[in-house]
Amino acid sequence: MRGMRWIVVCLVMVSSMTVTSHAQAEEKFTLQYIEFNKISRRHAKVMGKLTNNSGKLLPHAEFMIHAYDAAGTLIKSVSFAIRNFAPGSTREFSASIEADARKIASHKIELKKNEVILIGTAKDFTPQGIDFTKYSRTYTKVHGGLLNNSAKDLRQADFVILVYDAAGNLKASAPFSIRNFIKGSARSFSATVQANVKDIGQYKLELKQSWEIPPSPAEY
Repeated sequence: MRGMRWIVVCLVMVSSMTVTSHAQAEEKFTLQYIEFNKISRRHAKVMGKLTNNSGKLLPHAEFMIHAYDAAGTLIKSVSFAIRNFAPGSTREFSASIEADARKIASHKIELKKNEVILIGTAKDFTPQGIDFTKYSRTYTKVHGGLLNNSAKDLRQADFVILVYDAAGNLKASAPFSIRNFIKGSARSFSATVQANVKDIGQYKLELKQSWEIPPSPAEY
């Protein structure tokens, strides 16, 4: 599918109802451990830890776990997501998979969703927890926050978010505003861009204009 990247993380043998495995993943992600715990005859709980070695901040990294039997036949697949996956960080994950833990002999983890990379930001403002969510086939919702490092109290700040494909071609842009943006504070925002989330590979945030809150008159 267009815009989708698949990165194999690991293929590890497992053989019991509750299994802990340690393995090295592909260089972009390291699997610290993974467990398959029996919930019922038809369901298992998957828990583990991944380390992000990609060198990139992933606002929303979606993975797939594929479980196989001893013959290498796929039993079931399930997805899980890690938000704000910072480079060098290790994050826990969990999911429920429709599979008998006793029959799982091997598994594979793959990165499913696009990496949406920050390529530029407005001076004195730091993005926090930027998340891209499918709204329709032609629109994507953007949610997140900004930290005001400008040392100014702003009555209003007008921004624009620009989204690009993986090759750097501009796909769409959308404005948003934050009112009463006090220095040192973090504020949330949302915007809707006219682009399929599958086509978004990079984004940039720009400040268009702002109005400072005048200082209070000095008291004598």
